[in-house]
Amino acid sequence: MEAEDGEDAKRKFMVFQKRVCCVLYNANMPDVSGVEFLQYFADSGYLAETPVFIITSEDFVDFGLYYGLGASEVFVAPFDPSYLNGK
Repeated sequence: MEAEDGEDAKRKFMVFQKRVCCVLYNANMPDVSGVEFLQYFADSGYLAETPVFIITSEDFVDFGLYYGLGASEVFVAPFDPSYLNGK
């Protein structure tokens, strides 16, 4: 399922959380940054059961911040597909 923005993502997760296996979140969403979204997920206790993968196109990525907030993985776009294959 897709969300229009960060607030829509939060609303949809609240409704469908039992059916969601993971969240792929674009850190550049218009209203809720990746950091804000992870903080919301951590504060709400959702990270214990639902991994969040952050996708960003930032020039400088503070990986430590994202991982420190509980991100399962951080992907920088555009990315080399061979990275995903472990090659």
